[in-house]
Amino acid sequence: MNTNQLNCFVEVAKSLSFARAAEKLYISQPSVSNQISALENELGSRLFYRTKHKVELTSAGESFFRDAVEILNQQTMAVARARTRDSMFAEVLKVGYDWDVSIHRLPEILRQYHKAMPQVYVSNQLSGFEKERLLMDGHLDVGFSAIERVSAFHGLQFIPLFEGHFVCVLPKTHRLASRDSVTAKDLSKETHIFLSPVYCPPEMDVVQKQIQLTCPGITVYFSDCASIAGQMMLAGLGIAVMPNFGCPNDERLKAIPFETNQTINYGITYRKKDVPQKVLKFLHIVNQIY
Repeated sequence: MNTNQLNCFVEVAKSLSFARAAEKLYISQPSVSNQISALENELGSRLFYRTKHKVELTSAGESFFRDAVEILNQQTMAVARARTRDSMFAEVLKVGYDWDVSIHRLPEILRQYHKAMPQVYVSNQLSGFEKERLLMDGHLDVGFSAIERVSAFHGLQFIPLFEGHFVCVLPKTHRLASRDSVTAKDLSKETHIFLSPVYCPPEMDVVQKQIQLTCPGITVYFSDCASIAGQMMLAGLGIAVMPNFGCPNDERLKAIPFETNQTINYGITYRKKDVPQKVLKFLHIVNQIY
């Protein structure tokens, strides 16, 4: 297994298209296919279902996607640390985040932070449900979290940023796209795409269980991130209920309010004791942007 294979796999998984992955990576489509085939042979698992008209992730592919992204992120950070060690960066700030939730405003946060604290290298880590434990153990400095997860850890401080609500995301051509809102019962005949609880707030799991109780026997696909779920929707594989602040950014999709009493208090978390200046500055910038 090598970096080229992983990059090809991740790009195909994101776009569900060998052609678009090839364009993104500036290589030929046969090269992408060869890299994926070699990776599948090495793993002994099929990662994609391929037909003339569409590409789908297998269950093994869905599972491997998260690991592949983590491997590439760790490799990028390792190279960056090696190149910057003993140079312009005197400190490292380790930031944890969930799936697609924190990503939308993260670039602007990092831009302002680098301007204010140029001596600090920021390491971003997709950390999911382990984030709070990583914060407690010192492996993260700050993390974007839902308050429900933070409340179990007495050594952590939570700063609320916003309250999110749930929406049903579907293609604009879908039969329900003209509705002002939808209920779980309205979705009883739909195929559902559930987001993995590993990277989702606990309220997401509650809503997904409500849907399963209201709509017994529904077909369910699983996705580790909202962007892949969006591509699955556009491929006609189903619809998804998710937090409004984590929706895929695609003009071909529409988000309709989903009727539930569940909301999400989302914010940023850090260790209460001996808060360093690098963390205080990050918190200040986050509060300004949100």
